[in-house]
Amino acid sequence: MAQPGQIPFFDQLMKHHAVKHDLFAFFLSFSPKKEPSEITFGFYDPNRFVKNSLKWHKVVHPVFFAIKLQDVKIGGKSLGLCKTKNCTVTADSGTSLMSFPAWATDALAAKKNKYFSGPWACKAGGEFKAPTLTFTIDGTDYDMPSHHWIQYLAPAK
Repeated sequence: MAQPGQIPFFDQLMKHHAVKHDLFAFFLSFSPKKEPSEITFGFYDPNRFVKNSLKWHKVVHPVFFAIKLQDVKIGGKSLGLCKTKNCTVTADSGTSLMSFPAWATDALAAKKNKYFSGPWACKAGGEFKAPTLTFTIDGTDYDMPSHHWIQYLAPAK
């Protein structure tokens, strides 16, 4: 991503042949004190993946490196977000939070799904008891356990 009229950082690397291949990868560690996260440009480390688990997806919006999202599910049940909209998703290594566009947030709230219609917090331990959130991309389901998409915030004192 870049300001209007500016060439994005990775595009600059490709333009000047500063990377071996036109790709980048990031590895996000669940235990950063034991195994650090990393970002690589021009290559990926196959040792960071379970053998034969790496999937490639076509970028459909080059400015945001967005890929086509077929479905979003909670507990295996479709939320129906992508039935009438062209859904895309960007894997953003620059944030630890997940966000949805306003239309998707409104659609989720309208469905009265208890995980998206508020209140937007859970009781202590609740982040481990909610169902799995699944993103379906090119027919592959990517499951996210609830403690990775729900955050418990202690009440302010």
